[in-house]
Amino acid sequence: MDKETIQKNFSKSAAHYDNYANIQKLVASELLTKLDGTGYSNILEIGCGTGIYTSLLQNRFPQAQIRAIDFSPEMTNIAKAKLDNIKFITTDGELAILDESFDLISSNACFQWFEDLKAALARYKFMLEKDGALLFSIFGPLTYFELHASLQELSKKKLPLAASAFIDKDELIELLGETFSDFTIEEKIITEKHPTLKSLLSKIKYTGTRGNGIEGQPLGPMALRKLEKIYKSNFKKITASHHIFYCKAKK
Repeated sequence: MDKETIQKNFSKSAAHYDNYANIQKLVASELLTKLDGTGYSNILEIGCGTGIYTSLLQNRFPQAQIRAIDFSPEMTNIAKAKLDNIKFITTDGELAILDESFDLISSNACFQWFEDLKAALARYKFMLEKDGALLFSIFGPLTYFELHASLQELSKKKLPLAASAFIDKDELIELLGETFSDFTIEEKIITEKHPTLKSLLSKIKYTGTRGNGIEGQPLGPMALRKLEKIYKSNFKKITASHHIFYCKAKK
């Protein structure tokens, strides 16, 4: 995936992100339930965005030192305005190596955008203290599968969505297994209903989750009407699936 395009998408969506990111908020809340205890004191968050998950971490671990990384300055500026006593760092979290160790490294709905997740996992393990934990959620390839299928039917040309290239469970098991001996993966599908196709597309736009977008020219009004008709014919309603993996690994 084109990291520069992804960064621009998130930066453009920063001002509207919190109004549309209800799935990301839900996943963040559920992710935190996967942690046992409250004893973490030095935490690194990867891909903090506007601070949705950062706030949950701070509330759960009020005495902890938290470092929060994101590659979008627009996103981190919003997070800084909302949260005190957090050290925000604007850099690419996939490549970051900090000169300190952490007992918890965590990330919500970010790792699916990485170019080399295997290398990133190795870096995070290096930064973990002995017995430290890596906890993250990651979107899987069935995310927006309804939209993907409808686009394929609309056009003889392949119109892939970014989500169709997200790693699947088998790949995730292999990647985690190459770096950690102790890990768990939980899989879940969250389905969201939208009144119109436009509503769904707006959500994708304003949460920055377009990835590289749809190849070729933007769809015009006539094509969008046809796409909505196909979508409803195949799935009855404008439903959107979000394929989630909750992953925890220990050093």
